[in-house]
Amino acid sequence: MYSQKSNYPDIKSLLDADAKDTLDDSVLDDQLWLLLCDRINTPSDLQGLPLEISHYYASRLIQWEIGNGGFSQAAYNVSEWFLPSAIGYEILGKSDFANLVREANNIIPSDQDDLDNLEEEFEAFDERLSDIEWEIDESRIAYVRKHRQVFIALGGNVSQDNLLHGKWTGSGVNSRGDVTITSIEIRPNFTFIGEAKINDKPFWSYSGTWTFNGMEIVWNYTNSSVPLPDTSIVDTDEVVRVDSINLVLKSKLSGQQHIFIRTK
Repeated sequence: MYSQKSNYPDIKSLLDADAKDTLDDSVLDDQLWLLLCDRINTPSDLQGLPLEISHYYASRLIQWEIGNGGFSQAAYNVSEWFLPSAIGYEILGKSDFANLVREANNIIPSDQDDLDNLEEEFEAFDERLSDIEWEIDESRIAYVRKHRQVFIALGGNVSQDNLLHGKWTGSGVNSRGDVTITSIEIRPNFTFIGEAKINDKPFWSYSGTWTFNGMEIVWNYTNSSVPLPDTSIVDTDEVVRVDSINLVLKSKLSGQQHIFIRTK
């Protein structure tokens, strides 16, 4: 994507230098960006990488595209990055801009030739930027430093898929005050099995297969104790965060966020 090369041979060397003698934020940002551009061009390149990498890369890319030419330029050049950038901005605490990017993503046509018909809509999005915090270089670099070891480990074969594997449990209270507990096992062979209880009484068991593209997990239900409508047989969640303790998913269908705790 970029012909310019970093002054550092790899991310570890860059972040070790920053740990030894703190680099200027803009230097760290530029050098890290150039190193990541050597291996990331499209969202599919994020597959198997830690989510922190996606949050940094996607949010930086969309900020620069919009800053240079507004939502119109971003839609022409990097429309495939709208969703991952929205997730990144949300993680960085900028939900207003994340929602704005999602709104813009919803109007992007499947045929890029139709983008010319949306100039007025994109200009309207640009006008809303003055009321929203979206240029967040300082916050983004603070996020990198906070997750320094995740970025350093990128030189190895860190797989986010591996973090998903295991048994997870989440709980909540519905509008009637009933306590719901959902348990799911995500297996390395890309199958899953789970059950849900209301007030400690089982009401749904299910299983199926799953895929993960670095940003979203897609559930394909092959067995269910409760008949599912055709629209729910395949379900997609944004993976907001996953680590050794927590799994945070955001339903693309309902927009609700669900937090799971690792049990094994």
